Amino acid sequence: MKDKLIINRESLDIFIIYLIILMDCNYLFLFPIPAPLTVYWSPYVKFALVFISLVYTIIIRGWRINNKFIKRYLILLTISFMCVSLLSNHYYPDEKIHNHILQYGGVFLVVFAFPLIAYFKRCGSYEPFLKGINVIAFLIYMLFIGQLVLSKIGGPFVLSLYHSTRYGNLRMGLSIIGNVMVIYNFCRLLYDDESNKAFNAIQLVLGLFCVFVIQQTRAYEIAFCIVLGILTVFKGNKTFKQQIFLILAFLAAIIVIATGVLDTFLASFTSGSEVASTEIRQVAYLYFFYTFLENPLWGHGFLTDSSYQSIKVGPWGYFYYADTGIVGLLAQWGLFVIPVYIYPFIYWTKLLIKKRHEKIDPFLVGLIIFLIALSPTLLCLNPERVLIWPICFALFVFLEGTEKQEDDRQSLLWFGNM
Repeated sequence: MKDKLIINRESLDIFIIYLIILMDCNYLFLFPIPAPLTVYWSPYVKFALVFISLVYTIIIRGWRINNKFIKRYLILLTISFMCVSLLSNHYYPDEKIHNHILQYGGVFLVVFAFPLIAYFKRCGSYEPFLKGINVIAFLIYMLFIGQLVLSKIGGPFVLSLYHSTRYGNLRMGLSIIGNVMVIYNFCRLLYDDESNKAFNAIQLVLGLFCVFVIQQTRAYEIAFCIVLGILTVFKGNKTFKQQIFLILAFLAAIIVIATGVLDTFLASFTSGSEVASTEIRQVAYLYFFYTFLENPLWGHGFLTDSSYQSIKVGPWGYFYYADTGIVGLLAQWGLFVIPVYIYPFIYWTKLLIKKRHEKIDPFLVGLIIFLIALSPTLLCLNPERVLIWPICFALFVFLEGTEKQEDDRQSLLWFGNM
């Protein structure tokens, strides 16, 4: 009798989950993208991730989860996508529905939430997952800092991602994981007495360095100031540990000012090419908003064919959805943006308010504030950031599912007196 091949379910969960995460950041930006694919890589790879997530969800029967919210959202998302796609196909003869699926179907990466939820339930917590992606964030930080040092000494650029310079400094965009883990480490360092404080502190310093010195994106910097400020304010009854933390934060602010990072940030609003960039973005806001007003139901819809690029990028040819946040989304989806984007935030906020007198992980509060703060400019439904969308769904579905359970996660802490 032949031996049967037995696959450990937990190991398979971990493999699929981290494969998807690594694919999203191009395997830590270590492998070059073939030149013919560079234009299409970001949206098309998201479609591949959707396909992998969907197949694995079917295999593990992930849809059997007892949560009405995520199922309702998927129905609303599917209906909204079909309506906008069909209307676009009707009014723009050269548009093809299969192109809409390939280029805009990344929003369906929300199905990745099902394998995540199954993994959280198997572990009894989402903390092992967050610790895992925190390690990935550490690798990203080290690679970015290493590339910065290599560039400073005249070495080649070896990472496979878009890069530029601002005021003579190398500029690279962190993945959404690299950005979000700054909030995670801040919360674990400030609120959690059971986490690995040394590693969290190292991660926070590395993450903030990469955000302010290497990434140099104003929207992220403003969002981080808002989130970290709110999380600090709502931490009442500050102990000696928190006082030390605030002192270190004050010293970090002095370093930021002394090294010229703050001057660079402020100058980006008032000088050089950054002014032109800001002016173009302002006009883009107006263009996309008027597009929405002209056709509130579905905006200008999904545009993939080259014959309609003048509508998509505006009369100047420099208008991009990625730079205009919720307004750019209104231009694409019209009022369908309400079920697609606004509805989840309302639901999650109501859930947090409902549980405000219970034990809440401050990271969830910070994550929602962060994504809302980014919405005016950097939307999390864009291909570069859409991975955080299913992660949010998984975290809040798990939170809702454990509403009546005590001590389901040992590191959950009181979040002030909200």
